[in-house]
Amino acid sequence: MLLGLLPLGLLAFAVDGGSDDDETSVEINGTDDDDRISGEVGSDFLDGEAGDDVLNGRAGNDTIFGRDGDDVLQGEDGDDMLCSGDGDDIISGNRGFDFIEGQEGDDFVSGDYGADTLFGNEGNDTIVGGRGTDDVAGNQGDDLLFSGIINGLPLSLDELEELRDGGSLEDLNGGIEIRDDRFGGRMFGGGGDDDIVIGSGDTVMGGNGDDTFHILSEQTEENFGALINDFTDGEDAITVIVDDIDADNDISVDTDGEDALIRMGDQVLARITGGASTVTADDVTLIAENTVESLFDPNGAAAA
Repeated sequence: MLLGLLPLGLLAFAVDGGSDDDETSVEINGTDDDDRISGEVGSDFLDGEAGDDVLNGRAGNDTIFGRDGDDVLQGEDGDDMLCSGDGDDIISGNRGFDFIEGQEGDDFVSGDYGADTLFGNEGNDTIVGGRGTDDVAGNQGDDLLFSGIINGLPLSLDELEELRDGGSLEDLNGGIEIRDDRFGGRMFGGGGDDDIVIGSGDTVMGGNGDDTFHILSEQTEENFGALINDFTDGEDAITVIVDDIDADNDISVDTDGEDALIRMGDQVLARITGGASTVTADDVTLIAENTVESLFDPNGAAAA
């Protein structure tokens, strides 16, 4: 279960510096100003300190700290450890098996390619796992979680900086289109009223708070829906994401032992553990895909 991830901290993440003599690694500490720091092709250590910094690890297994300020952190290639700090930060792992921790502030975290471990922590965070089997935890705050794909991510470093400075993800990305991938992720909302978008193979726990589970109707694995492990009737909500809420969407709820099954036609979209006696079709509402997609723009109309 994803709860087993919660004791993880930075001290539990080991960074392999590598031993290739042809690789050049650097250790760079920033200043209290707005720094732009770029690593080399080896396993670098970058520390932004105070200020609104832009930190780019490039290739290699990098360790990057944003610290204070509204920072942009990008790992690029390699298995990177990225940790923000105070401020509203934009963090992109890019390629590799990355470990990313947001801290205080409302952070935008994108794991991108690879099996990533992503934490939002304090603040109302937006976390997108991307391609790969990801572990995603919002923890404190009202978070938006998704282990699947937003077409067009990862953004370039310049685009990440524009997003940090108030740019619209929809404009920078040429639109926002969410879609399922074939890798099941694990998601944990934590405290707060979270929105959790789930697809085939995902396992999810909302945690405390009034959470909303948004279930993708277009899933890549027809026989392997999502698993919701802690739906609380009267507190949590369930939606099914569809292109057109006015269309004839054949949504039903039936039971399998003690569990409830949410179906579209013959396809099982989600299993709700222990929900057989509490979850009915009246608990499931339809939501338009573009409404959910708008939630992912940290500077869009839905975030205002």
